[in-house]
Amino acid sequence: DTLFLSRFGHEYLAYMYVGTALVVSTVAFIYGSLIGRLSIIRLISLSIVFLIAMLIFLRLGLLFTWDGVLIAAYFIGDLTVHIPIMLFWTFAVFLFEPRQAKRLFGFIGAGGTLGCIVVGFIVKPISVEFGTPALIILIIALLTCFVMLVVALSRTESHRFLSPNGKKKPLPQLQQYIQHFKTPQIQHLIGVVFV
Repeated sequence: DTLFLSRFGHEYLAYMYVGTALVVSTVAFIYGSLIGRLSIIRLISLSIVFLIAMLIFLRLGLLFTWDGVLIAAYFIGDLTVHIPIMLFWTFAVFLFEPRQAKRLFGFIGAGGTLGCIVVGFIVKPISVEFGTPALIILIIALLTCFVMLVVALSRTESHRFLSPNGKKKPLPQLQQYIQHFKTPQIQHLIGVVFV
């Protein structure tokens, strides 16, 4: 956001919100279509490698003065927020049994919120000292740590990631979405969003 607003006025943010919704929805749709075709560990690893590659290209692009790079920075920034969250919670579903999940997911969510608050105070001194683009290097390092932890946990907890024998063939993605929309939880969430 900071990089974008350094060249564009706040009046352009409305267009960026629409663009972000389209970009994130498209990536989420692609992610959803791949989730049944690839193992979760492979999908997480490929997604993080893709995100790191985009961040490297963004960091290199910031060496030039073309304003289009700042638009890309805005979209990549949102992907950098949303993709790891999708990956984390998908991984957590495989890692925890339902009883563990029910007990721990609230604490994990609260820990994530607390982490965001703490990092919010750390970001300003780093960006003042080294510049906002330096944060991209920090993000790449954190994403690398994330994928390393996922791989390490998948080895120590490998029994949780094995697909059961006789697994039914997954439904086509459109039918999966239709089934999801029929559940009361999703219908309530949609209602809350519209309200």
